[in-house]
Amino acid sequence: MNFIVVAQPRAEFDAWVKNQQQPAATGQTGLAAEGAQTILTQACAGCHMINGVQGYNIGKVGPNLTHIGSRQYIAAGTLANTPENLARWIHNPQDVKPDNKMPTLGLDDDTINKLVAYLESLK
Repeated sequence: MNFIVVAQPRAEFDAWVKNQQQPAATGQTGLAAEGAQTILTQACAGCHMINGVQGYNIGKVGPNLTHIGSRQYIAAGTLANTPENLARWIHNPQDVKPDNKMPTLGLDDDTINKLVAYLESLK
């Protein structure tokens, strides 16, 4: 698994830690709001947590998605965290990183776009 290290002054690091301890952002509008509703109907909660979102407090197999929108990389450092790459990952994770544990869910483009908009809002 790849990861990056970011060196920061102590005050900036402490602020980052405080933000990471907060629950997921709420109050999305537009496509992100549709994604917030859509994610509740998908199988994502079986593997992922989103702190502060009812029903998303049990998944521990996959990464916690609470602040995924603020991450520089996704898929264990395989892809830069852009909307296009996040959509690509959700569409077919095995094509991006063979033998990973994320299943290909067969979601249509409209559903993926809603999920991407929501996940990008989680900063």
